[in-house]
Amino acid sequence: MGHLILKKMKSLFPLLSILVIFFSFCGEKQPDKSGAARSPVNPEDSLFHEVMRGHDEGMAKIGRIKKYSGRLKSVIDSINGNSTADKAVLPAIQRVKDSLDAANASMFTWMDGFKADTLTGMSARMGYLEDQKASVTVVRDRIQNSLRLYDSLDKQYK
Repeated sequence: MGHLILKKMKSLFPLLSILVIFFSFCGEKQPDKSGAARSPVNPEDSLFHEVMRGHDEGMAKIGRIKKYSGRLKSVIDSINGNSTADKAVLPAIQRVKDSLDAANASMFTWMDGFKADTLTGMSARMGYLEDQKASVTVVRDRIQNSLRLYDSLDKQYK
């Protein structure tokens, strides 16, 4: 029985090899659902990948943003619930929490508005992607700055 399976595998090997080679060459140039190739093959694809890089850098920090915002909410609630607590620190804590929340909201607002596949003309698409690159850079920077604010606050009150 094992001999029959081995014999069938040997007869399928050339076909499988050809398919693997074919798909390895084709796979790199297949567009994803956004219309950009997986590997940049032209300026439009390169620009799209820059936009996605900004998105990915920002999204990689969203978990921390949410975690830190939750921590600050707990601290604010705790201070507000304690009549003997020093409430003078509340404005600074609230400012950082607001910054974290705004950074989080800006990422999801940007994502909701991003429509990579709506424009088909090269000039219009390049203009749109340039605008989106600038927008996502602002969002990414807002996320990074809010995390810096949190780190500064955390160091100050440790």
